[in-house]
Amino acid sequence: MSLDDQNGFRSYRHVRWTPDEGAPTQLTSVTQDPRGFLWVSGENGVFRLDGTSFDTIPSPPVPGAPFGKPREALALRSGDVWVFYLQSRRFAYYRGGMMHLLPQMEVL
Repeated sequence: MSLDDQNGFRSYRHVRWTPDEGAPTQLTSVTQDPRGFLWVSGENGVFRLDGTSFDTIPSPPVPGAPFGKPREALALRSGDVWVFYLQSRRFAYYRGGMMHLLPQMEVL
């Protein structure tokens, strides 16, 4: 693309998201799934950005234990998004429109 291309950089638009627009704060990770969604983990939880707005992804329920804040997120080629929660040392994955908790592993 040349700088004089009529559809060059002028056709791009910069958008800044803040907490007022629903953006999470104190980000811990960002990943992009095969469909183009950005997945963001942060102080406030896990969010999916479609390019216009953030959708909050609820953490899976953990009976009797605090789950903690998400630390890392990783999008796989399959479209699943895996999330690690540091406080509980548990993994969850997003599939079929909801988070699923992996069984807790025994530490040897």
